[in-house]
Amino acid sequence: MERNLVDRFYETLEKNALYLDLVAKELAARRQITHEEVEEIVRQISEDPENLFSLSIERLSWQRDLWREVIKPVLGLLLATSEPLSRLSLKHLLNLAATTQIDGEQLDRGLASLGGLVVVDDRQRYSLFHLKFRDYLRQDTQRPQKRYLFDLEDEQAWHRRFAAWCEQGGLARIWEESVDAIEQGRRRYARQHYLTHLYQAGDWSKLFRVLDEGAYGRAKIADDPSMRAYALDLDLGRKAAASPDWSLPEAIAHLPHLWRYTLLRCGLASRADNYPQEAFELMVLLGDETKALGLADLLTDPARKAAIFTLIAGHLAEQPGREREAQQLFVRAERVIGLIRDEWHQAEALVQLATALAQAQQWQEAQRVRQEAERVIGLIPYERDQAEALGQLAAALAQQNEYSRLIQLVQRQWLRATHREEALQLLPVAFGLFPRAPELGRALSDAFNWVDRFLQG
Repeated sequence: MERNLVDRFYETLEKNALYLDLVAKELAARRQITHEEVEEIVRQISEDPENLFSLSIERLSWQRDLWREVIKPVLGLLLATSEPLSRLSLKHLLNLAATTQIDGEQLDRGLASLGGLVVVDDRQRYSLFHLKFRDYLRQDTQRPQKRYLFDLEDEQAWHRRFAAWCEQGGLARIWEESVDAIEQGRRRYARQHYLTHLYQAGDWSKLFRVLDEGAYGRAKIADDPSMRAYALDLDLGRKAAASPDWSLPEAIAHLPHLWRYTLLRCGLASRADNYPQEAFELMVLLGDETKALGLADLLTDPARKAAIFTLIAGHLAEQPGREREAQQLFVRAERVIGLIRDEWHQAEALVQLATALAQAQQWQEAQRVRQEAERVIGLIPYERDQAEALGQLAAALAQQNEYSRLIQLVQRQWLRATHREEALQLLPVAFGLFPRAPELGRALSDAFNWVDRFLQG
Protein backbone atom coordinates (compact mmCIF):
# COMPACT_ATOMS: atom_id res chain seq x y z
CA MET A 1 0.00 0.00 0.00
CA GLU A 2 1.20 3.51 -0.74
CA ARG A 3 2.86 5.33 2.14
CA ASN A 4 0.37 8.23 2.10
CA LEU A 5 -2.55 5.78 2.49
CA VAL A 6 -0.82 4.07 5.40
CA ASP A 7 -0.37 7.47 7.07
CA ARG A 8 -4.03 8.35 6.50
CA PHE A 9 -5.19 5.11 8.10
CA TYR A 10 -2.84 5.77 10.99
CA GLU A 11 -4.27 9.24 11.61
CA THR A 12 -7.89 8.29 10.87
CA LEU A 13 -7.84 5.50 13.43
CA GLU A 14 -6.19 7.79 15.97
CA LYS A 15 -3.21 5.47 16.31
CA ASN A 16 -5.47 2.78 17.84
CA ALA A 17 -3.51 -0.47 17.59
CA LEU A 18 -6.64 -2.67 17.72
CA TYR A 19 -8.27 -0.85 14.82
CA LEU A 20 -5.03 -0.73 12.84
CA ASP A 21 -4.53 -4.46 13.24
CA LEU A 22 -8.11 -5.11 12.13
CA VAL A 23 -7.88 -2.85 9.06
CA ALA A 24 -4.64 -4.57 8.04
CA LYS A 25 -6.38 -7.95 8.20
CA GLU A 26 -9.41 -6.56 6.37
CA LEU A 27 -7.29 -5.23 3.51
CA ALA A 28 -5.31 -8.48 3.35
CA ALA A 29 -8.58 -10.42 2.99
CA ARG A 30 -9.55 -8.26 -0.02
CA ARG A 31 -6.67 -9.42 -2.21
CA GLN A 32 -7.84 -7.83 -5.48
CA ILE A 33 -8.68 -4.45 -3.92
CA THR A 34 -8.13 -1.39 -6.11
CA HIS A 35 -6.70 2.00 -5.19
CA GLU A 36 -10.17 3.55 -5.54
CA GLU A 37 -11.67 0.97 -3.19
CA VAL A 38 -8.98 1.70 -0.62
CA GLU A 39 -9.77 5.41 -0.93
CA GLU A 40 -13.44 4.65 -0.30
CA ILE A 41 -12.58 2.61 2.80
CA VAL A 42 -10.47 5.52 4.08
CA ARG A 43 -13.41 7.88 3.53
CA GLN A 44 -15.89 5.65 5.37
CA ILE A 45 -13.56 5.10 8.32
CA SER A 46 -12.81 8.84 8.44
CA GLU A 47 -16.53 9.49 8.91
CA ASP A 48 -16.76 6.91 11.70
CA PRO A 49 -14.01 4.42 12.72
CA GLU A 50 -16.72 1.90 13.59
CA ASN A 51 -17.55 1.71 9.87
CA LEU A 52 -14.57 -0.63 9.79
CA PHE A 53 -16.80 -3.23 11.45
CA SER A 54 -19.44 -2.66 8.79
CA LEU A 55 -16.86 -3.33 6.08
CA SER A 56 -15.86 -6.57 7.79
CA ILE A 57 -19.49 -7.67 8.15
CA GLU A 58 -20.18 -6.81 4.52
CA ARG A 59 -17.22 -8.93 3.37
CA LEU A 60 -18.24 -11.86 5.57
CA SER A 61 -21.81 -11.78 4.24
CA TRP A 62 -20.52 -12.49 0.72
CA GLN A 63 -20.21 -16.13 1.79
CA ARG A 64 -23.99 -16.41 1.88
CA ASP A 65 -24.49 -19.96 3.17
CA LEU A 66 -21.61 -19.86 5.64
CA TRP A 67 -22.74 -16.42 6.83
CA ARG A 68 -26.32 -17.55 7.41
CA GLU A 69 -25.55 -20.93 8.98
CA VAL A 70 -22.30 -20.32 10.90
CA ILE A 71 -20.73 -16.85 10.95
CA LYS A 72 -23.73 -14.74 11.98
CA PRO A 73 -24.94 -17.30 14.57
CA VAL A 74 -21.43 -17.48 16.07
CA LEU A 75 -21.42 -13.70 16.44
CA GLY A 76 -24.81 -13.89 18.15
CA LEU A 77 -23.60 -16.54 20.56
CA LEU A 78 -20.41 -14.65 21.41
CA LEU A 79 -22.46 -11.49 21.94
CA ALA A 80 -24.76 -13.22 24.44
CA THR A 81 -22.28 -15.46 26.25
CA SER A 82 -21.24 -14.67 29.81
CA GLU A 83 -17.73 -16.09 29.33
CA PRO A 84 -15.46 -17.28 26.46
CA LEU A 85 -16.67 -20.49 24.77
CA SER A 86 -14.77 -23.54 23.60
CA ARG A 87 -15.05 -24.66 19.99
CA LEU A 88 -17.17 -27.69 20.91
CA SER A 89 -19.47 -25.60 23.10
CA LEU A 90 -20.00 -23.28 20.14
CA LYS A 91 -20.77 -26.27 17.95
CA HIS A 92 -23.31 -27.70 20.41
CA LEU A 93 -25.00 -24.32 20.78
CA LEU A 94 -25.16 -23.84 17.00
CA ASN A 95 -26.82 -27.23 16.56
CA LEU A 96 -29.19 -26.92 19.51
CA ALA A 97 -32.03 -25.53 17.40
CA ALA A 98 -30.63 -25.91 13.87
CA THR A 99 -32.72 -27.53 11.15
CA THR A 100 -29.47 -28.51 9.40
CA GLN A 101 -26.61 -29.69 11.60
CA ILE A 102 -23.33 -27.79 11.36
CA ASP A 103 -20.26 -30.02 11.16
CA GLY A 104 -16.76 -29.32 12.43
CA GLU A 105 -15.39 -28.33 9.04
CA GLN A 106 -18.09 -25.68 8.55
CA LEU A 107 -17.48 -24.26 12.02
CA ASP A 108 -13.72 -24.12 11.41
CA ARG A 109 -14.25 -22.26 8.13
CA GLY A 110 -16.57 -19.81 9.85
CA LEU A 111 -14.13 -19.12 12.68
CA ALA A 112 -11.28 -18.72 10.19
CA SER A 113 -13.33 -16.23 8.18
CA LEU A 114 -14.01 -14.14 11.29
CA GLY A 115 -10.25 -13.73 11.71
CA GLY A 116 -9.38 -10.83 13.98
CA LEU A 117 -12.98 -10.17 14.98
CA VAL A 118 -12.68 -13.00 17.50
CA VAL A 119 -9.83 -13.86 19.84
CA VAL A 120 -8.75 -17.17 21.35
CA ASP A 121 -7.44 -17.37 24.91
CA ASP A 122 -4.82 -19.74 26.31
CA ARG A 123 -7.55 -22.32 26.97
CA GLN A 124 -8.64 -22.27 23.32
CA ARG A 125 -11.89 -20.44 24.12
CA TYR A 126 -13.41 -17.87 21.78
CA SER A 127 -14.71 -14.37 22.51
CA LEU A 128 -15.34 -11.11 20.63
CA PHE A 129 -12.12 -9.19 20.07
CA HIS A 130 -13.12 -5.88 21.67
CA LEU A 131 -15.91 -4.18 23.62
CA LYS A 132 -16.36 -1.70 20.77
CA PHE A 133 -17.17 -4.57 18.41
CA ARG A 134 -19.68 -5.89 20.95
CA ASP A 135 -21.29 -2.44 21.06
CA TYR A 136 -21.37 -2.35 17.26
CA LEU A 137 -23.21 -5.68 17.03
CA ARG A 138 -26.08 -4.73 19.34
CA GLN A 139 -28.87 -2.23 18.84
CA ASP A 140 -28.70 1.06 20.75
CA THR A 141 -32.19 2.50 21.11
CA GLN A 142 -30.66 5.85 22.08
CA ARG A 143 -28.89 6.02 18.70
CA PRO A 144 -31.52 5.15 16.07
CA GLN A 145 -29.12 5.85 13.15
CA LYS A 146 -26.45 3.47 14.46
CA ARG A 147 -25.75 0.33 12.45
CA TYR A 148 -26.13 -3.01 14.21
CA LEU A 149 -26.44 -6.72 13.50
CA PHE A 150 -28.78 -7.85 16.29
CA ASP A 151 -31.77 -5.96 17.65
CA LEU A 152 -33.00 -6.36 21.23
CA GLU A 153 -35.36 -9.18 20.27
CA ASP A 154 -32.52 -11.03 18.53
CA GLU A 155 -30.34 -10.75 21.64
CA GLN A 156 -33.11 -12.18 23.79
CA ALA A 157 -33.40 -15.12 21.39
CA TRP A 158 -29.70 -15.90 21.80
CA HIS A 159 -30.06 -15.75 25.58
CA ARG A 160 -32.97 -18.20 25.31
CA ARG A 161 -30.66 -20.50 23.34
CA PHE A 162 -28.15 -20.41 26.19
CA ALA A 163 -30.88 -21.00 28.78
CA ALA A 164 -32.08 -24.07 26.84
CA TRP A 165 -28.48 -25.32 26.64
CA CYS A 166 -28.13 -24.92 30.41
CA GLU A 167 -31.37 -26.86 30.95
CA GLN A 168 -30.34 -29.89 28.86
CA GLY A 169 -30.88 -33.09 30.83
CA GLY A 170 -32.58 -31.22 33.67
CA LEU A 171 -31.31 -28.59 36.07
CA ALA A 172 -30.65 -31.12 38.82
CA ARG A 173 -27.87 -32.71 36.73
CA ILE A 174 -25.78 -29.56 36.47
CA TRP A 175 -24.72 -29.99 40.12
CA GLU A 176 -23.34 -33.47 39.42
CA GLU A 177 -19.77 -33.95 38.18
CA SER A 178 -19.23 -35.45 34.71
CA VAL A 179 -16.21 -37.38 33.47
CA ASP A 180 -16.77 -35.86 30.03
CA ALA A 181 -14.79 -32.61 29.90
CA ILE A 182 -17.16 -30.88 27.45
CA GLU A 183 -20.26 -31.83 29.43
CA GLN A 184 -18.56 -30.78 32.65
CA GLY A 185 -17.83 -27.40 31.07
CA ARG A 186 -21.50 -27.00 30.15
CA ARG A 187 -22.59 -27.86 33.69
CA ARG A 188 -20.16 -25.41 35.23
CA TYR A 189 -21.38 -22.72 32.87
CA ALA A 190 -25.01 -23.46 33.75
CA ARG A 191 -24.27 -23.32 37.50
CA GLN A 192 -22.84 -19.84 37.11
CA HIS A 193 -24.90 -18.22 34.37
CA TYR A 194 -28.30 -19.93 33.91
CA LEU A 195 -30.36 -17.28 35.71
CA THR A 196 -28.41 -14.50 34.00
CA HIS A 197 -29.62 -15.82 30.64
CA LEU A 198 -33.21 -16.14 31.87
CA TYR A 199 -33.07 -12.51 33.00
CA GLN A 200 -31.49 -11.26 29.75
CA ALA A 201 -33.95 -13.32 27.70
CA GLY A 202 -36.84 -11.58 29.45
CA ASP A 203 -38.13 -14.96 30.66
CA TRP A 204 -38.89 -13.52 34.07
CA SER A 205 -41.75 -15.90 34.87
CA LYS A 206 -39.30 -18.81 34.72
CA LEU A 207 -36.71 -16.76 36.64
CA PHE A 208 -39.24 -16.20 39.44
CA ARG A 209 -40.25 -19.88 39.34
CA VAL A 210 -36.67 -21.13 39.72
CA LEU A 211 -35.94 -18.70 42.55
CA ASP A 212 -39.23 -19.44 44.33
CA GLU A 213 -38.80 -23.23 44.15
CA GLY A 214 -35.50 -22.91 46.02
CA ALA A 215 -33.68 -26.11 45.00
CA TYR A 216 -31.43 -24.27 42.52
CA GLY A 217 -30.52 -21.70 45.15
CA ARG A 218 -29.64 -24.27 47.82
CA ALA A 219 -27.52 -26.21 45.35
CA LYS A 220 -25.75 -23.04 44.25
CA ILE A 221 -24.89 -22.14 47.83
CA ALA A 222 -23.57 -25.67 48.37
CA ASP A 223 -21.42 -25.25 45.24
CA ASP A 224 -20.27 -21.75 46.25
CA PRO A 225 -20.33 -21.45 50.06
CA SER A 226 -19.42 -17.77 49.82
CA MET A 227 -23.05 -17.25 48.69
CA ARG A 228 -21.95 -14.39 46.45
CA ALA A 229 -23.06 -16.04 43.18
CA TYR A 230 -26.55 -16.77 44.48
CA ALA A 231 -26.82 -13.27 45.92
CA LEU A 232 -26.21 -11.95 42.40
CA ASP A 233 -29.00 -14.23 41.13
CA LEU A 234 -31.35 -12.80 43.74
CA ASP A 235 -30.40 -9.32 42.57
CA LEU A 236 -31.53 -10.30 39.06
CA GLY A 237 -34.85 -11.43 40.50
CA ARG A 238 -35.18 -8.13 42.35
CA LYS A 239 -34.43 -6.12 39.22
CA ALA A 240 -37.00 -8.09 37.24
CA ALA A 241 -39.66 -7.69 39.95
CA ALA A 242 -38.99 -3.94 40.13
CA SER A 243 -38.92 -3.38 36.38
CA PRO A 244 -40.32 0.00 35.31
CA ASP A 245 -42.00 -1.80 32.40
CA TRP A 246 -44.70 -3.31 34.63
CA SER A 247 -48.16 -1.74 34.66
CA LEU A 248 -49.47 -0.62 38.04
CA PRO A 249 -51.44 -3.87 38.68
CA GLU A 250 -48.42 -5.94 37.54
CA ALA A 251 -46.05 -3.95 39.74
CA ILE A 252 -48.31 -4.58 42.75
CA ALA A 253 -48.53 -8.29 41.87
CA HIS A 254 -44.72 -8.54 41.77
CA LEU A 255 -44.08 -6.76 45.05
CA PRO A 256 -44.14 -10.09 46.96
CA HIS A 257 -41.36 -11.34 44.65
CA LEU A 258 -39.34 -8.19 45.26
CA TRP A 259 -39.88 -8.45 49.00
CA ARG A 260 -38.99 -12.13 49.39
CA TYR A 261 -35.84 -11.80 47.25
CA THR A 262 -34.85 -8.66 49.14
CA LEU A 263 -35.42 -10.36 52.47
CA LEU A 264 -33.46 -13.47 51.44
CA ARG A 265 -30.66 -11.39 49.89
CA CYS A 266 -30.35 -9.52 53.15
CA GLY A 267 -30.50 -12.82 55.07
CA LEU A 268 -27.53 -14.15 53.10
CA ALA A 269 -25.66 -10.94 53.77
CA SER A 270 -26.41 -11.29 57.48
CA ARG A 271 -24.89 -14.78 57.40
CA ALA A 272 -21.72 -13.33 55.93
CA ASP A 273 -21.76 -10.65 58.62
CA ASN A 274 -21.61 -13.42 61.24
CA TYR A 275 -18.17 -14.57 60.06
CA PRO A 276 -15.56 -13.24 62.50
CA GLN A 277 -12.39 -11.51 61.36
CA GLU A 278 -10.41 -14.61 62.34
CA ALA A 279 -12.39 -16.74 59.88
CA PHE A 280 -11.39 -14.50 56.98
CA GLU A 281 -7.78 -14.52 58.13
CA LEU A 282 -7.82 -18.34 58.24
CA MET A 283 -9.29 -18.57 54.72
CA VAL A 284 -6.53 -16.32 53.42
CA LEU A 285 -3.81 -18.31 55.19
CA LEU A 286 -5.21 -21.55 53.73
CA GLY A 287 -5.16 -20.06 50.23
CA ASP A 288 -8.96 -19.90 49.90
CA GLU A 289 -9.00 -16.27 48.76
CA THR A 290 -11.94 -16.92 46.41
CA LYS A 291 -14.28 -17.91 49.23
CA ALA A 292 -13.02 -15.08 51.44
CA LEU A 293 -13.57 -12.55 48.66
CA GLY A 294 -17.05 -13.89 47.89
CA LEU A 295 -18.10 -13.58 51.51
CA ALA A 296 -16.50 -10.15 51.79
CA ASP A 297 -18.61 -8.97 48.84
CA LEU A 298 -21.73 -9.73 50.90
CA LEU A 299 -20.65 -7.87 54.03
CA THR A 300 -23.03 -5.03 54.78
CA ASP A 301 -20.71 -2.90 56.91
CA PRO A 302 -18.51 -0.87 54.51
CA ALA A 303 -15.79 -0.46 57.15
CA ARG A 304 -15.55 -4.20 57.69
CA LYS A 305 -15.75 -4.95 53.98
CA ALA A 306 -12.91 -2.50 53.28
CA ALA A 307 -10.81 -4.09 56.04
CA ILE A 308 -11.28 -7.59 54.54
CA PHE A 309 -10.54 -6.35 51.01
CA THR A 310 -7.36 -4.72 52.35
CA LEU A 311 -6.42 -7.93 54.16
CA ILE A 312 -6.84 -10.09 51.04
CA ALA A 313 -5.10 -7.54 48.79
CA GLY A 314 -2.10 -7.42 51.14
CA HIS A 315 -1.88 -11.22 51.04
CA LEU A 316 -2.06 -11.30 47.23
CA ALA A 317 0.63 -8.59 46.97
CA GLU A 318 3.08 -10.93 48.72
CA GLN A 319 2.61 -13.66 46.10
CA PRO A 320 4.70 -13.55 42.90
CA GLY A 321 2.62 -12.97 39.77
CA ARG A 322 -0.48 -11.77 41.64
CA GLU A 323 0.43 -8.12 41.94
CA ARG A 324 -2.24 -7.08 39.41
CA GLU A 325 -4.98 -8.85 41.40
CA ALA A 326 -3.74 -7.13 44.54
CA GLN A 327 -3.81 -3.72 42.86
CA GLN A 328 -7.38 -4.22 41.65
CA LEU A 329 -8.48 -5.21 45.15
CA PHE A 330 -6.74 -2.22 46.73
CA VAL A 331 -8.75 -0.02 44.35
CA ARG A 332 -11.98 -1.78 45.35
CA ALA A 333 -11.13 -1.31 49.03
CA GLU A 334 -10.72 2.44 48.53
CA ARG A 335 -14.04 2.66 46.72
CA VAL A 336 -15.79 0.89 49.60
CA ILE A 337 -14.10 3.20 52.10
CA GLY A 338 -15.77 6.09 50.31
CA LEU A 339 -19.13 4.58 51.35
CA ILE A 340 -18.35 4.71 55.08
CA ARG A 341 -20.60 7.38 56.57
CA ASP A 342 -18.80 7.85 59.86
CA GLU A 343 -15.72 9.96 59.16
CA TRP A 344 -13.79 8.53 62.11
CA HIS A 345 -14.19 4.97 60.81
CA GLN A 346 -13.49 6.17 57.28
CA ALA A 347 -10.20 7.72 58.37
CA GLU A 348 -9.32 4.55 60.27
CA ALA A 349 -9.93 2.44 57.15
CA LEU A 350 -7.84 4.80 55.03
CA VAL A 351 -4.94 4.51 57.47
CA GLN A 352 -5.16 0.70 57.30
CA LEU A 353 -5.22 0.85 53.50
CA ALA A 354 -2.23 3.19 53.38
CA THR A 355 -0.30 0.84 55.67
CA ALA A 356 -1.07 -2.15 53.45
CA LEU A 357 -0.07 -0.22 50.31
CA ALA A 358 3.22 0.74 51.92
CA GLN A 359 3.86 -2.89 52.86
CA ALA A 360 3.22 -3.76 49.21
CA GLN A 361 5.83 -1.12 48.29
CA GLN A 362 3.28 1.03 46.48
CA TRP A 363 4.75 4.18 48.00
CA GLN A 364 3.01 6.85 45.93
CA GLU A 365 -0.40 5.31 46.44
CA ALA A 366 0.26 4.93 50.15
CA GLN A 367 1.13 8.62 50.44
CA ARG A 368 -1.92 9.70 48.49
CA VAL A 369 -4.22 7.61 50.72
CA ARG A 370 -2.57 9.00 53.88
CA GLN A 371 -3.29 12.53 52.66
CA GLU A 372 -6.92 11.59 52.10
CA ALA A 373 -7.06 10.17 55.65
CA GLU A 374 -5.83 13.49 57.02
CA ARG A 375 -8.52 15.34 55.07
CA VAL A 376 -11.27 13.07 56.41
CA ILE A 377 -10.03 13.40 60.00
CA GLY A 378 -10.83 17.10 59.85
CA LEU A 379 -14.51 16.49 59.04
CA ILE A 380 -17.35 16.44 61.58
CA PRO A 381 -19.15 13.07 61.81
CA TYR A 382 -22.95 12.69 61.46
CA GLU A 383 -25.51 9.97 60.60
CA ARG A 384 -29.25 10.17 59.87
CA ASP A 385 -32.00 7.55 59.92
CA GLN A 386 -34.49 8.10 57.06
CA ALA A 387 -36.99 5.30 57.72
CA GLU A 388 -39.54 7.47 59.56
CA ALA A 389 -39.41 10.21 56.92
CA LEU A 390 -39.86 7.65 54.15
CA GLY A 391 -42.92 6.26 55.94
CA GLN A 392 -44.47 9.72 56.10
CA LEU A 393 -43.76 10.30 52.41
CA ALA A 394 -45.33 6.94 51.51
CA ALA A 395 -48.46 7.75 53.54
CA ALA A 396 -48.80 11.11 51.78
CA LEU A 397 -48.54 9.48 48.35
CA ALA A 398 -51.21 6.93 49.30
CA GLN A 399 -53.56 9.66 50.54
CA GLN A 400 -53.16 11.44 47.21
CA ASN A 401 -53.78 8.20 45.25
CA GLU A 402 -50.30 8.53 43.72
CA TYR A 403 -49.89 4.77 43.63
CA SER A 404 -47.50 4.69 40.69
CA ARG A 405 -45.08 6.99 42.50
CA LEU A 406 -45.58 5.02 45.70
CA ILE A 407 -44.70 1.79 43.90
CA GLN A 408 -41.51 3.42 42.58
CA LEU A 409 -40.65 4.65 46.08
CA VAL A 410 -41.11 1.15 47.53
CA GLN A 411 -39.05 -0.40 44.74
CA ARG A 412 -36.19 2.08 45.17
CA GLN A 413 -36.02 1.68 48.94
CA TRP A 414 -36.25 -2.10 48.97
CA LEU A 415 -33.60 -2.37 46.27
CA ARG A 416 -31.15 -0.40 48.40
CA ALA A 417 -31.60 -2.64 51.47
CA THR A 418 -28.40 -4.52 52.34
CA HIS A 419 -29.15 -6.22 55.68
CA ARG A 420 -32.20 -7.69 57.40
CA GLU A 421 -32.68 -4.91 59.94
CA GLU A 422 -32.68 -2.28 57.21
CA ALA A 423 -35.13 -4.31 55.13
CA LEU A 424 -37.51 -4.62 58.09
CA GLN A 425 -37.30 -0.87 58.71
CA LEU A 426 -38.29 -0.27 55.09
CA LEU A 427 -41.25 -2.68 55.07
CA PRO A 428 -43.79 -0.05 56.29
CA VAL A 429 -43.11 2.03 53.19
CA ALA A 430 -45.46 -0.37 51.35
CA PHE A 431 -48.31 -0.17 53.90
CA GLY A 432 -50.00 2.63 51.98
CA LEU A 433 -50.70 0.16 49.15
CA PHE A 434 -52.85 -2.15 51.31
CA PRO A 435 -56.15 -0.27 50.71
CA ARG A 436 -55.54 -0.55 46.95
CA ALA A 437 -54.40 -4.21 47.12
CA PRO A 438 -55.68 -5.90 50.33
CA GLU A 439 -54.12 -9.25 49.36
CA LEU A 440 -50.64 -7.67 49.35
CA GLY A 441 -50.34 -7.73 53.14
CA ARG A 442 -50.81 -11.52 53.30
CA ALA A 443 -48.36 -12.04 50.43
CA LEU A 444 -45.68 -9.95 52.13
CA SER A 445 -46.29 -11.78 55.39
CA ASP A 446 -45.94 -15.15 53.61
CA ALA A 447 -42.51 -14.01 52.37
CA PHE A 448 -41.20 -14.21 55.95
CA ASN A 449 -42.16 -17.90 56.13
CA TRP A 450 -40.65 -18.56 52.70
CA VAL A 451 -37.32 -17.00 53.69
CA ASP A 452 -37.25 -18.84 57.03
CA ARG A 453 -37.87 -22.19 55.29
CA PHE A 454 -35.06 -21.47 52.83
CA LEU A 455 -32.54 -20.46 55.49
CA GLN A 456 -33.43 -23.48 57.63
CA GLY A 457 -32.86 -25.79 54.66
